[in-house]
Amino acid sequence: MKRSIVRNTCLAIAAAVMTAGFGVSPVGAQELGAGDRIIIMVPNLAPQNDADNDFGEDVAEDLRDAINELHTHEAVGRRDIDRARKDFDLEREDLYDCVRARQLAMQKNWGLVLCGGYEEVGNDSVHVEASFVGSQDGQEFEVPPFTIHERRHEQAAQRILETFDRFQTQLRHTVFCQQYMDSQQWEEALQNCNTALEINPTYISALYKKAFILREMERYDEALQVLDTLLEEDPIHQDALKLAGIVATTAGQAEQARDYFDRYMELNPGDVAVRLTIARDISNAGDPAAALEFARQGLEIEPDNMTLVTYIGHFAANAASAAERAMNNPTVQAQGAVDPSRVQEYYQTAVESYQRVFEAEGAETDPAILDRLIVALFKLQNFEEAVTLGQQAVEAHPENANLWQSYSRALQEAGQYQQALAAIDSTEALGKESAALTQRKGQILLQLDRDEEAVATIIEGVEAGHYGPQAAFNTIFAHAYQQEFQKGNLDAAFGLLEAAGPVAESREHTLARNFWRGFILYQQGQNIHDGETAAAAERALPVFERALEFFQAAQGYEEIHASADVPKFLNATRQFIDIEKALIERGR
Repeated sequence: MKRSIVRNTCLAIAAAVMTAGFGVSPVGAQELGAGDRIIIMVPNLAPQNDADNDFGEDVAEDLRDAINELHTHEAVGRRDIDRARKDFDLEREDLYDCVRARQLAMQKNWGLVLCGGYEEVGNDSVHVEASFVGSQDGQEFEVPPFTIHERRHEQAAQRILETFDRFQTQLRHTVFCQQYMDSQQWEEALQNCNTALEINPTYISALYKKAFILREMERYDEALQVLDTLLEEDPIHQDALKLAGIVATTAGQAEQARDYFDRYMELNPGDVAVRLTIARDISNAGDPAAALEFARQGLEIEPDNMTLVTYIGHFAANAASAAERAMNNPTVQAQGAVDPSRVQEYYQTAVESYQRVFEAEGAETDPAILDRLIVALFKLQNFEEAVTLGQQAVEAHPENANLWQSYSRALQEAGQYQQALAAIDSTEALGKESAALTQRKGQILLQLDRDEEAVATIIEGVEAGHYGPQAAFNTIFAHAYQQEFQKGNLDAAFGLLEAAGPVAESREHTLARNFWRGFILYQQGQNIHDGETAAAAERALPVFERALEFFQAAQGYEEIHASADVPKFLNATRQFIDIEKALIERGR
């Protein structure tokens, strides 16, 4: 008889245990009545090489009696087996074949079958090999082969039952493991899976559960080690390959993840739906760029699959956003880990994909896709196209605040500030509020030289809790410096810095505000001083005196920004004050 090999041990049996009444809970097993038991068919063991039939018949009968003493299982009686096989025109010897025995058990809804045989090995001894097999799925739990005297059939039955007891213990802890997993009690779940694996280190169900638990506990390297052990036992275990790919992706091991996913797809080469499911899992694990490349391969099989095209757009847009965030991270910037051209490539892919969807679906296109398409277009600086699409989108969906918001961004990027402001008003009228929206409204008002309104809007945003005072100050300061001071609009720059007082809460911002107000006045004083007359000195002196007050209040700013040499400007301002006083005195 061919020896049984234990590989995938009974995940389906575990489910049968749960539904058939082996209703264990994490606090212990309950007493069960006969009606709750899982039914096991124990046909006679098969004699091999002309061995005597008696041993196989006696062992089977003894084993049935022993099983019937269990609380959780019940053996099919010999007469019931005989009646069942006759119903299907089977001879007793036909049940020596495990496949036929399983088929009969499946027809009768009997959960487990004992498949076994023996042969004489001399000295009145026989060598026994057997397995418990799930009737529905064919999963096996092997009885370790043993040799015993042919008259000791009761001891042989006991040996088989002892193995079954180990199987029961293993299965019970696996069920406990699953129940703790269901309640997300990871430590307890892991403990029970480890107990099951102590009984059988290659128990596939427990290995898979353990890997899943380790992943949830963020112990990724350990999870991959367990999955590799599982895949050594069952190289085509699809769920394990998929989980391994997701774990490797989460752990940042992109090349290893691709290997697992490629092995998975070898089992489903033409299944685009499976490929898309995996791509979504990869993206959810934090690598939309890898998801994009994985999904793209599906277009070679189904180039007109619009669901696939849509998700390729999503993955590309998400990859672009992730790359932009990385580029704004100083650490990543220093490492040079992100190629700016890749961001543009991702957005271009998103645009091409979403445009295909828009062309195919027209007015029925999901507003969320239109929203993302508008953003991708203006990210590529296709401002005119973004504005045109945005206008079409809000006309088709006038109650969609997200579309109005994206439309306002496109208008702003295109320099159409009045229209952008109106689109923001429409967004807010639909009840949408956000830090970015309030901040952009303030920026647009600044671009329109409506400085008082802009500062009031920004400060109101802080008071409403849309964002913090630091972000508000940075917005005002950036405009004051870049758009006013650097263009020579000193009065406007000074006015903005004056108005920024309520949001200059940090020491750095307070010092910066004082220094730059002092510096602006210092420059204005110099411009007045150019006349070097008593009249000019009288106008310049109060300007320098006020500048001196600001520089004195800015002391310490040079420790934050070395280029802001406050002591130098203090000395220079004092010198100008002395000069102005001298000019005034001389004029008198």
